[in-house]
Amino acid sequence: MEGKLELGDNRKQTITEGKLELGDHRNQTITKGKLELGDHRNQTIMEGKLELGDHRNQTIMEGKLEVKWNRNQTITEGKLELGDHRNQTIMEGKLELGDHRNQTITKGKLELGDHRNQTMRDGKLEFDDHRHQTMRKGKLELGDHRNQIITEGKLEFEDRRNQTITEGKLEFDDHRNQTILEGKQELGDHRNQPIQG
Repeated sequence: MEGKLELGDNRKQTITEGKLELGDHRNQTITKGKLELGDHRNQTIMEGKLELGDHRNQTIMEGKLEVKWNRNQTITEGKLELGDHRNQTIMEGKLELGDHRNQTITKGKLELGDHRNQTMRDGKLEFDDHRHQTMRKGKLELGDHRNQIITEGKLEFEDRRNQTITEGKLEFDDHRNQTILEGKQELGDHRNQPIQG
């Protein structure tokens, strides 16, 4: 073994290729003569590499594990994103940062934010709280449009409750209980008035 030992107290150590790193590496397995500094007790070392940190009960693929505490995670292709992704499904080895508990991941993507009980189409969801909304073509405008009808995936910005939308258009203003012909109505208060053309 080339007759070399580093300075220090290395009792009961295994020396491979005449090299041992400085420090207390008791009960460790040394592969190819390398071991990272730190306390890696009961760890599996592949290709002589182990990342620093507490990775208890982790599976190491291709000798790589990200730095963080990711207990009970599934690692695909040797990659796991930083953060606490407990009970998440990882597709294609990717998961977005943040707390996406009980979310469905399509094509390995989930937008940041709290989108509970949302439907995702084509793997996209707009940023905001659009609970109980209908999404068409995977689009919903930002804002609170509760109980609105969305045509062709578009809704104008404004609160126009109980309005009828024709050809996906509605003028800006409060025209409650009005009839809209050809998607047009003059601005103002025309309550109970007949509309010509």
